Amino acid sequence: MARAARAKKVTWVGFWVNVVLSVAKIIAGIVGRSGAMIADGVHSISDFVTDIIVIVFIGVSAKGENTRFRYGHGKFETFATMLISFALFAVAVGLFWTSFSQIVDALNGKVLPRPEMVALVMAFVSVVAKEWLFHYTRVAGHGACRQCLASSQRRFFEHRRACRHRLCDVSW
Repeated sequence: MARAARAKKVTWVGFWVNVVLSVAKIIAGIVGRSGAMIADGVHSISDFVTDIIVIVFIGVSAKGENTRFRYGHGKFETFATMLISFALFAVAVGLFWTSFSQIVDALNGKVLPRPEMVALVMAFVSVVAKEWLFHYTRVAGHGACRQCLASSQRRFFEHRRACRHRLCDVSW
């Protein structure tokens, strides 16, 4: 399979896993009264938005040289990586603001609702799904060796580490 086609396939798999996880996490967060799970669902939405960026730019960067781009379109991968970093930064700022607001509410005496078991179960499902996706991206995308896939893989690595920490926090 060609490099670009393999990279697209890996990204499409990640896209659909992230779509399902996003919806499931947001529903579990609402039903389970867990602001953290809703925030995690929003974070997963950012994952599949960045997957769209990867899919689009892998197609663009695979094009050969022409009169406008004498050395090909490979630099668009770098541009895609920059867009992904901006998207993740925007999500981080939003999640920070939401979390900060809840902390301030708690410090002012507002009682936050206790999450239900469904949120913990969804956190476990999320860890398993992200762990599988990390290994799939690493193995299936190995020959593709694209900057965007490497960025996605780093994102999955950081997310799986955060998921594991989240499960440890819940167990306390």
